[in-house]
Amino acid sequence: MNRFLLLLICLLPTSFFAQTSIGGQINEYASVLAVVPCSASLTLNDASAFATGQQVLLIQMQGSTITEGDNASFGTINEMNGAGQYELARIASVSGNIVTLENELLHDYGTGGKVQLISVPEYTSAVVESTLTAQAWNGQTGGVLALHVTDTLWLQADIDASGTGFRGGVIQNPESSCVWFLGEDNYYYNTGNWRGAWKGEGCAAYISGKELGRGAQANGGGGGNDHNSGGGGGGHFTAGGQGGLQTPPTNFGCSGNYPGVGGKAIPGNPGVFLGGGGGAGHTDDLGAGSPGGRGGGIILLDAATVIGNDFQIVSDGVMPDLAVGDGAGGGGAGGSILFLVNEWVGPLTLSVKGGDGGFTHNILDRCYGPGGGGSGGRILSNQATPPTMYLNGGVPGENANVSSNCPDVQNGAQSGSTGLFGSIDQLPASTDTIVQLSVIDFPATWFVCAGQTGLLVLEFIGAEADFQWQANAGAGYVNLSDGADYTGVHTDSLYILNPQINQAGTIYRCVLNSACYGVVFSTDIELVVESLPEANFDLLQNGNEIELNASATNADDFQWDFGDNSMASGAMQVHTYNEIGIYIVELLVSNACGSISLFDTVQVGSAPEANFNFDFPGGCVPLTVNFMDLSGNDPDSWSWTFPGGVPATSQEQNPVVVYTSPGLYDVSLEASNAVGSSTFTIAQAIEALEPPQADFIYQINGDTVAFANTSTGDISSFQWAFGEDPMLSNEENPVYVFPGPGIYEVTFSISNTYCGSFVTYTIEIINTGIESLAQCRSNIWPVPASDFLTVNACMQIEGYRLIDLSGQVRESTVLDGSANLIRLDLKGLPSGMYFLELLTANGREYLALPIQRR
Repeated sequence: MNRFLLLLICLLPTSFFAQTSIGGQINEYASVLAVVPCSASLTLNDASAFATGQQVLLIQMQGSTITEGDNASFGTINEMNGAGQYELARIASVSGNIVTLENELLHDYGTGGKVQLISVPEYTSAVVESTLTAQAWNGQTGGVLALHVTDTLWLQADIDASGTGFRGGVIQNPESSCVWFLGEDNYYYNTGNWRGAWKGEGCAAYISGKELGRGAQANGGGGGNDHNSGGGGGGHFTAGGQGGLQTPPTNFGCSGNYPGVGGKAIPGNPGVFLGGGGGAGHTDDLGAGSPGGRGGGIILLDAATVIGNDFQIVSDGVMPDLAVGDGAGGGGAGGSILFLVNEWVGPLTLSVKGGDGGFTHNILDRCYGPGGGGSGGRILSNQATPPTMYLNGGVPGENANVSSNCPDVQNGAQSGSTGLFGSIDQLPASTDTIVQLSVIDFPATWFVCAGQTGLLVLEFIGAEADFQWQANAGAGYVNLSDGADYTGVHTDSLYILNPQINQAGTIYRCVLNSACYGVVFSTDIELVVESLPEANFDLLQNGNEIELNASATNADDFQWDFGDNSMASGAMQVHTYNEIGIYIVELLVSNACGSISLFDTVQVGSAPEANFNFDFPGGCVPLTVNFMDLSGNDPDSWSWTFPGGVPATSQEQNPVVVYTSPGLYDVSLEASNAVGSSTFTIAQAIEALEPPQADFIYQINGDTVAFANTSTGDISSFQWAFGEDPMLSNEENPVYVFPGPGIYEVTFSISNTYCGSFVTYTIEIINTGIESLAQCRSNIWPVPASDFLTVNACMQIEGYRLIDLSGQVRESTVLDGSANLIRLDLKGLPSGMYFLELLTANGREYLALPIQRR
């Protein structure tokens, strides 16, 4: 925030003169040669500048790996490998060159990545009276300015770490052996090779034999290639600019078409970095060319209040010096500023600008390659709106004097990319105290189940350690190996894969080997191998009560399920069932390794014995029959089937069924209860007959009447009554001679086994006066007829007709009257009742003729 000058003047008497005056270099640096993470101990090249209780910064400067193929991907960062990680710490002790920190480390540090320890001065209040700066990075230490102010920091001068970051590529002056038609376009060359210039330094160490050439060195800019091209600008979290080309005076001169590539952008990473160095310009003349510019350093400022006074906190990249001919170097990238304050007062500037690309001085007939601009750096702050910031990338270098061979003054050189601003809440610092390695909570026995994988976990506190599990089967401890029997033998978790009973009693322990505390042994633990239970049980039944007695080995628990929603525990049980049925009794026997189940079946009560009766075994339709269940052993459900009946099935105990169609019908009953079922069937139990309907027709011939049965239904007996005559006839189709003229009532009765019917018709007999008719009657046979009929008439037959009951003439034949004995063919007529009309000299005679087909 900005405050008024009046406020600043008012503050002077009370606070300004209490400040500690600081300036110049306030930090101490040491290279970390070794790190023991478990004790947070650091071996330094020189610990003389450090003391117990001092606040320090531990930071890894390099260590990244890069793509190193001879192509445009050269220098791309593959893995950070700890580069850029850092943390604040406090010294617990100093012994010789070994510094031990109070708390555990936040990160793993690789000393090959150039790790350094830096003192962090702490002030209550301080005033910067002369420019505050950092030791320039020398390949081992430096490049970082860090301080902590608990109250107010007054700026009466700048805080400036510009040019203290990664180094630019240096000049080498080998004599060029270029050939005008050969372009030197490799991305790397070995040191001393005239074809390429030195790459700028970055967060990845130089690769032996690939130190020169146009490919980037991580965020370091690439060196210009032959002939006299410019170096690439250094990069940070954004990329540096490419160097410029060199254009010769003639087509037969050596061109410089492969300038240095700008430093690569560091991929997203929470770490903090120096600005990348610019690549050197290519030179082959003594005193010509220029090296790459250095990158900006790292500034870590943690203060409650900063009074800006219109000064600046700056960590810019550096622009190379003017090249007197040949290729110019690339600008260094801007560095890093970590600005953590509660408030800031007055005008203040934060700057991490990239260095401009190097200028080169032409001779009039050619155009040398200028340097590419360095990228802007990165500013991190806990303030959403920090002071005025400059994140600009450096602009490309130029040719210092005009040449007709230059298409423009940059001749292809490019600007560096703009830097980044981000947020940070606080500087990272561990709060976990260092605890001595020890084993906790290790049991005396290790329980496992035979054939099942077992796990033993070692609980420990303190430093990291190497693990080795050992076993003693009676002949002393031996180291275990991963294989078919065990896995995890070098971890804190040991698995036994297929334990057997014969392994019980083996003693195990774990050996922990720590770089800090030496060898630590766990206590001994004995293997206990358990198996599943083995069990059986006896069941004794008395009616609806059962007695159960279980016996088992290696069992911890007995659980019974009696199958009727009742359960109990314990080896012996007595149980009573309240309802008949079939029950499954289950015994579950268990221990720590699992359980087994045993089963038996209990039947309470018996299955029914199906039986039934009914009131009417037969009758005429519609026939109603009442069925009565007579089943034994207490059925509780019934399933009847009544083919031909209504209903056809029933679940009632005593159903009523109606038969509407004639026939012989089976009846079946399945009686069931919880125990089982049985079925009882009576074949042709019900006889349903069609009720007879009596009817007849007749033909009168004088006092003789032929009667024909036309009744329907099932008929088993016939009875005719002819008026007052007590004589009865049981024929189906009788011929009766009445005693004389008169009116007679003829009653025809029919019946079957179960029902009957009758009908009465009145017949009038009239006297014809022909006595001889009564004295002669024709005969026919057989009766009933089938295929043929023989007729023996009283007189010669002149013709005949066959008439059915509907009055239709079915056959009519005229004869010559020469015979009274004839034979008729009846095969074309169906079964039924017919009348045979005979024509003789005396008139007509009617005979009843039943035809029955076989």
